[in-house]
Amino acid sequence: MKKENIITLLFGLVLAFALLEALLRIFPIYTTNFTKPNPYFGWSHIENKEGWFLPSGGCTGEFATYVKINSKGLRDYEHEYSKPENVTRVLILGDSFMEGFQVELNQTFAKRLEALFSNSENKKEIEIINAGTGGYGTDNELLFYKYEGYKYMPDIVILFFFGGNDPIDNYYRLNLKRSINVNSNNETLESLYTQKPFFIIKNGKLILKNFPSSYSKETTTIIKDLFRDCRLCFLIKHLLTKIASSNNINKSMEVLNKLYDKEYNSEYITAWKITEKLLDEIKDVVEKNNSKFLVVYIPRKEEIGQGRLGNNFYIKKVQNMFLNICKTNNLTCINLSPYFEKIFQTTQQKLYYDCDGHWNSYGHELAAKIIFKYINNSF
Repeated sequence: MKKENIITLLFGLVLAFALLEALLRIFPIYTTNFTKPNPYFGWSHIENKEGWFLPSGGCTGEFATYVKINSKGLRDYEHEYSKPENVTRVLILGDSFMEGFQVELNQTFAKRLEALFSNSENKKEIEIINAGTGGYGTDNELLFYKYEGYKYMPDIVILFFFGGNDPIDNYYRLNLKRSINVNSNNETLESLYTQKPFFIIKNGKLILKNFPSSYSKETTTIIKDLFRDCRLCFLIKHLLTKIASSNNINKSMEVLNKLYDKEYNSEYITAWKITEKLLDEIKDVVEKNNSKFLVVYIPRKEEIGQGRLGNNFYIKKVQNMFLNICKTNNLTCINLSPYFEKIFQTTQQKLYYDCDGHWNSYGHELAAKIIFKYINNSF
């Protein structure tokens, strides 16, 4: 091939690549990567990142949300670390349910709760800070609070516990088994899942391992940053990963569904023991900072009757395990299950997306009303 033809071919490829990249930025067909490694709590949002969040797998069309991350890596408005005078601050810890990428920012639990206080008769000046981050388990949330969350000087810390996967996230052996397809629209998060800091129990105490996270020690270069922001590169990687992991989806769900078995094997027993220790540890750390601590249970949609797991599962198993931990460790807990189940069974109003499995705007709204009433009466 002549030199001129090679140059023409290369120019054409570069031009095609640039055109496709531009089209993907104008007409998104996959989710923007909002995640980066963090040495202390595994991963966090990329500061000031913005872009589209779309459903993964076969859930196309359920939602499309334009998401903005603030300068401190939160899916929220800007908040200074220093707390204003005469303001009660509430820090929200949780996973993708609190992150709320499936709905607009003003429809998330945190912003709905803040609006309820703003419009209430007593006019309590309450500021809600949303630190919800997709993929977080109780272990990530403990580390986030210890190294970042405390800086906001919250008066109340509310940790949202999702029964559908949090115990799995908290035990590294089970986490590895289900992490192959943990979030098919975010390969960066998938790789971080397997390399995050984690806890084990030794002599009755929590021991932190892989800390700081080995993944986060990887050096950042201009080339890596360029490829990380390349939409076409991300799309190609996304498609290849999806093809490679398509046969593992059922295996991942098997790991999660076993949380609802009548009897647990040794791995699931260990996962719950670690979970109990983590919740107790967060309570101690929060209360040492003179803050009040509240834990809220989020049921999987099948737990309220919006969908079915099957006849061989004990649908109340996870929430019963959770409530037993609350009682044993003197934790202040709210179980959203009966409230959500009552609304769904009496009105048939769906509170979760059928395919994606996260709350829709009605789910966020109902949760905010429940917690608003509790805080108003108790704090």
